[in-house]
Amino acid sequence: MPTPTAEHADTEMPDASSGTIPDKLTRFLAILIDSVLTMLVSWIPVLGPLLGAGYFLVRDGLTLDFMNQRSIGKHVMGLKVKRADGQAMDIETSAKRNWMFAIGGVTALLAEIPLFGWLLALPISLAALAIGLYEGYRVLTRSDQKRWGDDTANTTVVNA
Repeated sequence: MPTPTAEHADTEMPDASSGTIPDKLTRFLAILIDSVLTMLVSWIPVLGPLLGAGYFLVRDGLTLDFMNQRSIGKHVMGLKVKRADGQAMDIETSAKRNWMFAIGGVTALLAEIPLFGWLLALPISLAALAIGLYEGYRVLTRSDQKRWGDDTANTTVVNA
């Protein structure tokens, strides 16, 4: 059997030692929980969007006991992020994996600047939407469910 190449990586499944790939509904519910929590925090004037963006950026690397180095949504849904090198998740790896989801908080702050802010926020928001849709597309169409962020950070979401 030929060795898979990088161009065929989307058809590979992780080995049994790395955990099992969760079903797509479970992953959707995990990000939905995180998104709702972030939306609620984002309603706090001025600091809310920054706190929401910050949470999305570092959510998988926080060492808080109740989260166990995974987002609240992943914790509730029984998922975790595994690094390919076997090391524990950390803030840096989480930021590499999730930077694209923090863009929303930045655009919310830009939008508060009269006129000029909206001119900047609109194209950045559209770019963030496109990236988010691309990330969702990858999870839905790849057998390993790896997002662009997973490829960047060399991680995989598995059942805990």
